[in-house]
Amino acid sequence: MSLRSGIAVVVRLQFELAAQIAECGPLAIIEGEVSIRSPGKAGADAILLDELAKGLDALPAGTRVMLKLTTPDVPAHFSGLTTHDCVMSDQPHRVIRAQC
Repeated sequence: MSLRSGIAVVVRLQFELAAQIAECGPLAIIEGEVSIRSPGKAGADAILLDELAKGLDALPAGTRVMLKLTTPDVPAHFSGLTTHDCVMSDQPHRVIRAQC
């Protein structure tokens, strides 16, 4: 399994579980974390950003999730998520609350 497909599977599963949790009322937390010691961290961060954006786009209307992200190697790497229609955040690089 490639790095891209592995990250995609994990993120998709986290969003699927988040949707199930949200149906019961609690706020689901999606942890998109890459090991800070990973030699390919920058590449993994790029894949993670893409997969998180896809997951946010696919959220059912009214679903609330919280994203807990590893600090990226590139400053503000995940800041693009803060402009997503589902995202509300006051700390865009650490915890992101999303509501659709």
